[in-house]
Amino acid sequence: MKTTYLYGMLLLGSCRAGFPAGYTNNWEGADQPGHTYADFGRLNGRQRFEMNLPGSDSGFVHYTVQRKSGTLKMMIRSADKTIVDAQVDQVLSDSLVLPANRRYSVTFIGNKASGRFDVKYGIK
Repeated sequence: MKTTYLYGMLLLGSCRAGFPAGYTNNWEGADQPGHTYADFGRLNGRQRFEMNLPGSDSGFVHYTVQRKSGTLKMMIRSADKTIVDAQVDQVLSDSLVLPANRRYSVTFIGNKASGRFDVKYGIK
């Protein structure tokens, strides 16, 4: 009986591992070099984008995030540091100067979230 239960749990666990961890409905946007933006109707899980700031000068990022419903979190990270880790209450907007010649990731984590974001970045 214990063996049957264990095999059943392993089977269910392996089936679940094949499904995606999240989904997004009504996504309208683009991810272009220097500009990432989207409107979304329902974000459950994560959406991640990469920013590459080549060169020796300093870089910049300007972002505006608006949450209409649900919960939404935004993160900007480099390989060794978290730069932004913030819950979006209604509107989150800022401009940052970043060291160039690095890659950064921008991650949005939502739970039944709807809203929009606009992220522009480049070298000064």
